[in-house]
Formats: sequence, C-alpha cells, structure tokens
Amino acid sequence: MKLGEIIIPPKFTWPPPLLEEWCKQVDSEPTPEWLLKDLIPADAAVIMSGIPKLAFKTWFAFQMVRSLASGQKLALLDPVKAVKCLILELEGPRKQTRSRWRLLENGDGLGIPPGMIYFAHRYPIMIDDPTWCSKICSLVSDEDIKFVVIDTLARANAGDENSAQDMSIVMRALDQIRLSSAGCSVMWLHHLAKEEFNKKTGKPIDKDIDQEVRGSTVLMGGYDVHFAFRRKVIDSRALLLTVRHKDDEEYYFNVYWNFDKTQDTAQLKMVSLNPNVPDIPLLEHCAAMMLPKQEYTMAMLISQWEVPHPIASGMIRTMLQSGMIRQKGKHFM
Repeated sequence: MKLGEIIIPPKFTWPPPLLEEWCKQVDSEPTPEWLLKDLIPADAAVIMSGIPKLAFKTWFAFQMVRSLASGQKLALLDPVKAVKCLILELEGPRKQTRSRWRLLENGDGLGIPPGMIYFAHRYPIMIDDPTWCSKICSLVSDEDIKFVVIDTLARANAGDENSAQDMSIVMRALDQIRLSSAGCSVMWLHHLAKEEFNKKTGKPIDKDIDQEVRGSTVLMGGYDVHFAFRRKVIDSRALLLTVRHKDDEEYYFNVYWNFDKTQDTAQLKMVSLNPNVPDIPLLEHCAAMMLPKQEYTMAMLISQWEVPHPIASGMIRTMLQSGMIRQKGKHFM
C-alpha cells in the first residue's frame, strides 16, 4: 500500500445521481444537521487553533466531548443528542492527562454512561499511514462514532505541514474518517505560526485568524468550521473565541476557565458576544479604557479593546447612541 492510498473507498455510484435524487436522499437521512447547535455541524471538518498551552485547546476539546457524550448542555455547548466520541490524544503525561479528566468530571457534574468515549493516549498513530487510517475508520464505522478529536494534527502525520502535497494526503485521510459513519465530524487541534512584527513600528502585524495558522493553506481550505482561540492581553482571565463557519458566518465568545484546587474542579464559562446586543460589563470596561480628549480610530479601538471588528462596531454604535462617546470625522473620543 502507498502513502495516501484510499483504504476504505466510500460506496459511491457511477454515474453519480441526478441532483434531484441526491437532494431526496439527503433529506431522507436521519442524521441531524448539528452535533453542537450553531457550533459544530454533523459531517464537518473542524479545526481548533491557538497558541500552545495558554489557549487551553485540549481542555475545551475534552469539555466538548463530555457534553456530546452525555447529551447534556454545558455552558453554551448544546448537543442535539448523546453521541459516541473518539479522542486521539497524542501528547501529554499520563498522570496530568488523567488529572484533566478528573477536574472536568468534578466540575461539570455531567453523567456520562459507560462506553461513550474511546480514548487513545499517546498511541503512535499516523493518519496518513494507510494501516492506521484503516483501523480508525473501522472503529468509527463499527461503533457508530460521531465525533473524532485529533490532538494535535502535527503529531498525527508524518508529512511536512508546509507541503501542499503532504497535507492533501492528510485531508483525504480526515475525509475517510468522516465518511466512515454518517454524520461523523472530525476536529483537529493545531498551533499558530510565529508572530510577525512590523519592521518600522515593532508592533505585531494584524492577521486574519486563518492566516495565523501554521502550515500549508490546504489545511485552511479544507475546514467547515474554525474555532480560533486567542489570548487577551488586557483581560488575561479571558480567551477570545471566534467560531467561523465556511459560509463566513461568525460567532464570538469570551471563554473563562475557573480552576479550584481545594475542590479539585475545572469549570468552563462562555459569554456570547453579540454585535447587536453588546455585553454591558464589557462595554463599560472598554469605555473606561478610553482617555479623555484622546482621539481614537476604529483600528486603535479594536487593538486596545482586543475584540473583533463586528463587536467593536456594535459597541461604538451603542456608545454613540447613549452619548458615552462622540464622533469627529473618522475618530472617536
């Protein structure tokens, strides 16, 4: 077998069905549209990006799995129903990894039936290896698994992540896993490229969340949903989470983790940021950061407030309407 060879070919017919036949088939499928309402669709390719350690990507992925496996809502994670999950956790010491699960178990209070989560810890898995890909696909198919987490993608393949050819093989492997069970979604965790700085100002260069991700553009061209965690400097307790769907629809959240050593718990809190309905504490916090008589451009406020453009626009609109600030040309003060 050759690297990248399709091991479990999907049962496609040729010639393909007529469009009306295909639509009728999809409409008749019992698979729900969503796994997590408004966040993760069924049958989706999902990337979760952020810097190592400080973005708490693994913690959030584990919490997603616990919510899905229990079928119970947690924070703003709202599963349509309980589903079986597979985690390929390819890094982390055994005791510390076990500690993460214990903290989450104690903190979320979710009752998860036995047999809902398969957990491969530090297995020598390479999804671009036909043998491993076949094993994963067989498990997903046999156990009707609907959500697969790969942490991290860099550890799960032998290719060069900057090579379009190598990453195309990886994406085909991910597609094979999704095809193994109707409605199965696959999420891979990935790190960011090194931050670039403006040579004149010395300040970091602002980039789109897709452009910040490390490796070939093939990885970003192949996703359906992007969970982008970014650390906030001013409010260090919060992580800014942008959830971008392929149709360019985006949702924004402030994500908080509360770790209580005395209670041995970890608890997730998510606050939705709506451009049309600004969060009042956040709005007041941002307004207090503006100095009297100082003029600010939109770009300056986005940088200072550390919020996405739509959220900043919504807050500015509310501040102008309420008289908290006034506009002078293209400046605000």
